[in-house]
Amino acid sequence: MAVPVLHNPAGCHSPQEVITTAQVFETNWIKLELIGDDYTLQHDVLRLVQTAESLIKDGFKVLPYCTEDLILYQRLVDVGCQAVMPWAAPIGTGQGPLNPYAMKLLRDRLKYRC
Repeated sequence: MAVPVLHNPAGCHSPQEVITTAQVFETNWIKLELIGDDYTLQHDVLRLVQTAESLIKDGFKVLPYCTEDLILYQRLVDVGCQAVMPWAAPIGTGQGPLNPYAMKLLRDRLKYRC
């Protein structure tokens, strides 16, 4: 029995690394991460939308994960991402949700087409 996998290219630093890594797995679902800073593991938000758009054009169902930026997430929704996954706290800190207002704002403002 085949088990579906949600692929996570967490260590990728360039759009091409993400795309190449995504193509290796036999699933069209991908948790999109594009590392911009090795110390904080913050994502490269400047290239995240173009990477998501490329993956979507290649037939992937993209679930981006990054900081809770409303404008960024609106752009990701606009290019066709299936869902967005904002981080609640910097990766590895174990601090839990630091900005509940931002999380509520994302829920209230982002509209998905079903």
